[in-house]
Amino acid sequence: MTQNRFLLRVLAFMAVLALLVFCVWKAVTWTRDDLCRRPEATTLVLGNSRVQYGFDDSLIPGTWNSAVNADNYNVIYWRLKMLHLRNPQLQRVMVIFDQTQIYNYFKNIPDKVHPYYWDVMTLEDWCGLVAHDSGILLNPLHYLKILYPLKSLVSPISYQDLGIGGYTRLERDKLSEDKALNETDTSRNAAFQIHAYNVSYLHKIYDYCQKHQLELIFFNMPSYPTQSVIEGNTYLHLFVEEKYPDVPFLDYELMQMPDSCYGDAAHLNYRGAKIISEKIAEDLGDYTR
Repeated sequence: MTQNRFLLRVLAFMAVLALLVFCVWKAVTWTRDDLCRRPEATTLVLGNSRVQYGFDDSLIPGTWNSAVNADNYNVIYWRLKMLHLRNPQLQRVMVIFDQTQIYNYFKNIPDKVHPYYWDVMTLEDWCGLVAHDSGILLNPLHYLKILYPLKSLVSPISYQDLGIGGYTRLERDKLSEDKALNETDTSRNAAFQIHAYNVSYLHKIYDYCQKHQLELIFFNMPSYPTQSVIEGNTYLHLFVEEKYPDVPFLDYELMQMPDSCYGDAAHLNYRGAKIISEKIAEDLGDYTR
């Protein structure tokens, strides 16, 4: 009898907790539809910090930069689903295809558990986080971003303030420091190992675009051309040609840029963002003719 009473109390507590979480989530997402609609956008741009700092969507009409620092492909996939649901006018999706994505998985990044994604995440998604990135679920500081959506209930807030993407002007000029560190850069040879879990979500992105008749384009941003960058770029092309021969790949990684355009070896600053964004605009114009 005592055991049954304890079990009932546990179930009651879990039910109350679930109801509380649901109510908080509903409050947090109350303004989501308005904040996540951009009716003038026909091209959604998704990626990591290299896109966040390097792709100035104000220079390319109809584009929407929704990239954020250290996005893995799972987060990119969830954001794609979340935004496409609220922007059915989207026709094209541009997704970063670079070495940090294909050969790497960023751990413990707060945006992975943003409440705006919860209702597009499946049990498989949550299990994947537990298996590959359990630290993200154990750190309560990651959930403080709930405060920003809640703020939108009482005062104006921008899409970028939510922590789920947007072009950010980078003033940094640290390339010289990175170049000094890279003077000893040598061939990485067999270090180019595909990160299977991360890339599995690239496949999901591809399938989603196919299913919803969204034109998919892969693209890469300029990097300072060290030996390892050059070698890794070769492997990128082999991978995309083997797995996604039907997806256009706009690769700007080895594009020559003045040193003044780099915030560091991997990121463009605002000067570089202007140059590459204008180049992308030109290429997209040629591509659609």
